[in-house]
Amino acid sequence: MDTPYQNPLAIRAKKLMTEAFFNLLRENPAEKIKITQLCERAGIARRTFYTHFDRIEDIPRKFLTDQWLTTLEEKNRACLDKDLPPENEYDFMVLTMYEYWGKRAECVSLLIEAGFRAVFFDVLYAGREFLMQLVGNHLADHHNLSNPIISKYSKSFDINTFINLYSIWLETGMKQSAQEMAEIHTTYVPVDIFQKLSKRFGDSS
Repeated sequence: MDTPYQNPLAIRAKKLMTEAFFNLLRENPAEKIKITQLCERAGIARRTFYTHFDRIEDIPRKFLTDQWLTTLEEKNRACLDKDLPPENEYDFMVLTMYEYWGKRAECVSLLIEAGFRAVFFDVLYAGREFLMQLVGNHLADHHNLSNPIISKYSKSFDINTFINLYSIWLETGMKQSAQEMAEIHTTYVPVDIFQKLSKRFGDSS
C-alpha cells in the first residue's frame, strides 16, 4: 500500500497520542478519556490533537485501520501467489482475520470493554472495502457481491459475525486456535451462502 509522505513531527505526535490512548484505557478501562487528559499524557498541545483528529475514537480507528490494510495487502499478495480458487480465497482471508486479530486480543478487548465496538467495526469494514478493491471483480462476481442487495447486507453480516465469534473467543480464554476459529466461522457462514441469496434476489439490481 502506497504511503504518502508525512512530516516526521506529525508521525511522532500521532504515535505519542496512540500510545497515550491505549495506556489510559489500560488504567481506566471504564472511564471516558478526555482530550485534555490525553494531550497531557502524550505531552502535546490540544491544537496538535485537532490538527490530526476530530474525536478521541479517531486515534484507534486510524491506527488499527492503517495496520490492518497493510496486512491485507500483504496477505492478498500471498493469496495470489498461491493461485487459490475464489472459494478458497474466502477461507484464507477468514483465517487471516483470526490470526491477525488473535495476536491483538488485548488491544481489541480494551476497545470493546470501553464501549468502542463501533471503532472495531469501522476498521473491519474499511478492510473489507479495501480487500474488494484489491481482488477486483473476480471474487465479487463469484460470490455475487455485485448484487446491491446481497452486498449491502453481507457487509454487516460478515463483520458482525466475526466480531461476535471473536468476542466469545476472547471471553473464553482463546482456547481454540485461529485455524479452529476460522473453521467455526466458515461453518456458520458457508462460502455458497451468497450464491443462494443470489437465486433469491436475482443476479442484478
